[in-house]
Amino acid sequence: MKHLHFFAAGAIAALALVTTSCSDSDEPATDMTQTVKFEFDKADFSETGEWEYCYDAAYDNALTVDGLTFSRSALATEWGGVTYYSWKGFTPSVSTDKSNHAGDWVTYQWGAITGQPVAGNGYMLGCWDAQEELTAAPDFTVPSSPSVKIVAKAPFTPAYAYITNACYSYYTMLDGDDFCHKFTSEDWLTLYIHGLRNGDLTSTVEVKLATGTNLLSAWQKVDLSTLGTVDTVYFQMASSDSGQWGMNTPAYFCLGSLALK
Repeated sequence: MKHLHFFAAGAIAALALVTTSCSDSDEPATDMTQTVKFEFDKADFSETGEWEYCYDAAYDNALTVDGLTFSRSALATEWGGVTYYSWKGFTPSVSTDKSNHAGDWVTYQWGAITGQPVAGNGYMLGCWDAQEELTAAPDFTVPSSPSVKIVAKAPFTPAYAYITNACYSYYTMLDGDDFCHKFTSEDWLTLYIHGLRNGDLTSTVEVKLATGTNLLSAWQKVDLSTLGTVDTVYFQMASSDSGQWGMNTPAYFCLGSLALK
């Protein structure tokens, strides 16, 4: 059964819009590489690290830094007289909590398994729409509107990014739950990073978030140079634990920083 990320009405308070900055990396720069770091106003976040605008549709696709826009969308659904909220795409997080909150991931879904950012004071949490058509060989079908993407006003060349697991997906793979089985040596979870230029796929980079019981638990530096010059980078996921409704594994990952040439 696919995880549905719904939340009760009235739980969200609106504060100021997040801010981000682009500056040199803490690592020695090479070839004029510039790194997009994530610096957020912590007043915009709850004690659990939740961005206060996460479920506000007025901020859809409004996360922009230096010409790069990070997709996000929020949905309110009425059912039985109650309003439920969901989100997909990217949301900012400043959570340093890497504890296992099994049974209450609705409240604590915001954490990276590292418990700390790469640079700056936060990172982007990605949530992929597992019902989206997966880009795969040999057809390489590009979704009409990828749910998790970074779009630029002008072409850019990605150099590398730092990626890790979200706590929600990590602990679900580690222990299993009512919807997902505990990962065994036969299981896997993969993040696909695709490049687009004028609507055409340039290349794809695969990131192994889990290989068997080896679960990624650190920030992994991922070479993106093979994507070439692009105007869009979009993210998709696939898991060995999938069923009729798509992935059973929670479709989360964390983006710590992004370096551009």
